[in-house]
Amino acid sequence: MQAPALRHARAPRPAPAAARARAGRALRPRLLCQAAGPGGAPEDVQRAAAKLAVDATVRPGSVVGIGTGEMVNYAVEYLAQQAAKGALAGVVAVPSCALSASEAAFQGLKMGRLEQYPKVDVFIEQVDQLDANANAFLKGLRAPAPGTQPDLPALSRLLGAAGAVVLLADAADCVSGRLRAALPVAIDAEAWEECAEEIDTIFLGDAEVWRRPAEGTSNPRGGDNPYVSPDGHAIVDVRFYEGLKLYGEDASYERIEAEVAAIPGVLATGLVVGRASLAVIADAERGPLATPLQPTAAPAAAGGGGS
Repeated sequence: MQAPALRHARAPRPAPAAARARAGRALRPRLLCQAAGPGGAPEDVQRAAAKLAVDATVRPGSVVGIGTGEMVNYAVEYLAQQAAKGALAGVVAVPSCALSASEAAFQGLKMGRLEQYPKVDVFIEQVDQLDANANAFLKGLRAPAPGTQPDLPALSRLLGAAGAVVLLADAADCVSGRLRAALPVAIDAEAWEECAEEIDTIFLGDAEVWRRPAEGTSNPRGGDNPYVSPDGHAIVDVRFYEGLKLYGEDASYERIEAEVAAIPGVLATGLVVGRASLAVIADAERGPLATPLQPTAAPAAAGGGGS
């Protein structure tokens, strides 16, 4: 039996004609996939990209935020090797989640908590999808490891503490136009339905809102086992039909993120705009490519909930 869709508890806000027309179609467009497929660059290119990112941004004594992803793991491994040799003496890793902490511990890298190191020199993160032209990326589309889900509020706090943000990406996850995957949003699990319906309202006609399951099959309400984090948040995915839009228009990423972040109950989103200063792309044909980016957004307070 098909799970019921979210019902609208409030009257929808006015939307452009294009959005209303899409909402009224008998057959909705096929939902876009959650993210681009698995990375296409071979391991040696991904390792080279990770090394380039570390060499370009990390110095002895740096406090380095570490995210998740295979290329981040390679960066952590290289960091540990350099620290052991004395080339990067005194480096401290601040992990974004338990998974990245486990990787740093496995490599023998000195670690600290954000409470101990509220100012992070550089944060290295692997993105799920990247629009380098707009300095915007999506994170949280993929489970960091089997049986886990991304910790978007923790990611947001680390981003807020970082002086510089360096992105790692496979060329397969880079887009030439608009970001076109889903938008993951962390929300208060106790009031998830009301919050999800607010999100559903602003994207009416442009997307569907599905709660993420802990495992197994998904449906708009999270399936038989909806995900709830140890800290009490749920994740909903805004699954767009034609790329990220707002009220039927190609609104700026900043406006989309701000609209979602302003909804009561939203803790963080997986859309991050204007924070990165460097992207290192693992390209199967051309090798690692360093792309300087122009940050347009200042770091938020380290304890903030938005991205």
